[in-house]
Amino acid sequence: MYLSRINIDRSSRSARKALASPEVMHAIVEKCFETSKRNLWRLDGSGLLVVSTALPSNSESALQLGEFPVSKDYDPFLNKIKEGSIYRFRLKANPVRSVKKSSGERGKVLAHVTISQQMDWLVKKAEKFGYKLKQFAVTESGFVIFRRQGKQVTLKLATFEGNLIVTDRELFIAALTGGVGRGKAYGAGMLTVMQ
Repeated sequence: MYLSRINIDRSSRSARKALASPEVMHAIVEKCFETSKRNLWRLDGSGLLVVSTALPSNSESALQLGEFPVSKDYDPFLNKIKEGSIYRFRLKANPVRSVKKSSGERGKVLAHVTISQQMDWLVKKAEKFGYKLKQFAVTESGFVIFRRQGKQVTLKLATFEGNLIVTDRELFIAALTGGVGRGKAYGAGMLTVMQ
């Protein structure tokens, strides 16, 4: 696994276009790699973070955003994770719920819009992804609206920051490399940690 960062040149027209549309950003991220596999990505400050199974190899695609990616091998960090480890974390996610129809079938997917709902969502996800929350807060919450194949898409994104403790190493590593929740193609789901 690799963790890459691309510094974004906000004066570039192509970068501004990508920043305005998660669909465009998704396409650029995927084109940075020879083989397209669902890579996790997240806008983070002045840059773009990407978790991938391969190193970015298409510099032309990355240069649409600003600079060529700076990458590091993620595996040495992942290999050091153990149960009981405490980390500071950041997660930008798309907290949603599925409302069942009266027939019992899966119904419409609705966003959790209040901070309280979003915090409850993350608490419920914790066990499934191998961690326990010590303390955390929603530091940013808002709607992202863009067009995909001519249709309007609306996502509710929330950024969570705080401290967690690892309770299941394998599940936690899967969360770091595979993401948490829905909307991964559009910049949601990437969990990052540091001690």
